[in-house]
Amino acid sequence: MAYKKNNSGFVLIMSIVLMIFLGIMLAASSLRANIELQESMSRLATQQAFYAAESSLQQAVVQLRQGQGYYNDPVNAAKANTYQALINDSNPASNTIVGYNKVQVLPTTNYQQFFPSVWIKSWGQDASQKVTVSILARVVIESPTNFFLSTAGNLQVRSGSSIDYDILGNVVSFVVDPSPTLTTDERKITITDPDQTKPSVYYLQEVQGYTDSSGNPDPAIDITGSPPSPKQSPIESFPGVDLDYYRALAQYNGSYNSDGLTYDGDPSVLKLSKNNNGVVFSEKDIHISGPVPNPMIFVAGGNIYIENSVTVPTSNGLSPQNDPNAPQVGLLAKEDVIIPDTAPYELTIDAFMMADGGPGSQGGILQAPGTKGSKTSINIVGAIALRGSGVTTTAADLNVYKQRIYNYNTNFQTKNQIPYLLSVAKIVNWQEVNPNDQIPANPPQ
Repeated sequence: MAYKKNNSGFVLIMSIVLMIFLGIMLAASSLRANIELQESMSRLATQQAFYAAESSLQQAVVQLRQGQGYYNDPVNAAKANTYQALINDSNPASNTIVGYNKVQVLPTTNYQQFFPSVWIKSWGQDASQKVTVSILARVVIESPTNFFLSTAGNLQVRSGSSIDYDILGNVVSFVVDPSPTLTTDERKITITDPDQTKPSVYYLQEVQGYTDSSGNPDPAIDITGSPPSPKQSPIESFPGVDLDYYRALAQYNGSYNSDGLTYDGDPSVLKLSKNNNGVVFSEKDIHISGPVPNPMIFVAGGNIYIENSVTVPTSNGLSPQNDPNAPQVGLLAKEDVIIPDTAPYELTIDAFMMADGGPGSQGGILQAPGTKGSKTSINIVGAIALRGSGVTTTAADLNVYKQRIYNYNTNFQTKNQIPYLLSVAKIVNWQEVNPNDQIPANPPQ
């Protein structure tokens, strides 16, 4: 008698094995998906924390451009060093928190021995405050008034120049006039650092004309400083003229002019309130001359034309640099600063001047057009900062005046009164660090 083979047991066992295998695969897949989700969420949280830390770092840099005094105030410093919530900018009405951040700003030694710097340490956290990222950056801060003359463009210093403080240029060229009709003093170029503790000539790319073919300094060029030879600068940026910034200040509590402005020493034309902020803004050109009785900053959307001497009152006839209480004046042009050919043969300017080289300009220059040596003398007591964009020769050309006397106003450093003058703040070192790391006491140069 034949028996029919029964495979039902085998099928049952295989079904159970298959179900176990599929269960394992499903569990593994679910576990993998969960791990990937957690990794993705972790990356997102780390990214949120990083951007929060970077945001507070950049906010601190912007604040330092507007002045170090903010972080010198204990109340502001304590507030900055407390975690603040970041709201989603794309939909601020939702009050969605996308992270938290805080920042600490501490002074440190000069960068490369001569350049003022600070540490900025920033912390960022994700929205759940479970991930913390920290950034440590060293920032060099330079006010444009820290040099007598600074330009991101090229700079020529010619015979007859006498400068009593530091200069900075992209390519600094010394041009000694070989004419035999000139006296030794007329041929000479003099640049002096009064305190003898740092160089007096700084450059971004190179120096030309300082030495002869043998490598020896030209005897007609007298540079004093420590060291006396020119030094390369790490500061490559230029603060510029932020029209939106100054326009808002002028409209708030200054003097706003939608057209051009002419100031000839009569403050009443500015229509300033008693407790004004000292900001005078013109959407177009400013023509200026005469005395300026109080600390002010004149900002032009176009050019600034210096029609005649611009002076400030001082005590007992002192020069502005010898009177710490003398008002300080800023003349900021989005385009160029021009001394027109109608200006007098003898001219005095007691001010800080800046030309930003905006659209339609000659590149951000200081210029007195006319025949070289056709006027007598110009005496500048203050400082100069020029964009000098695309200028192949020099960003400052005042050679129409035979004698050019340049005196730096040291009060710009010790007691700066120019309202709302922006500085350069450049990050020279940046690294991600452990949130609990201490700021180094002796930073690398």
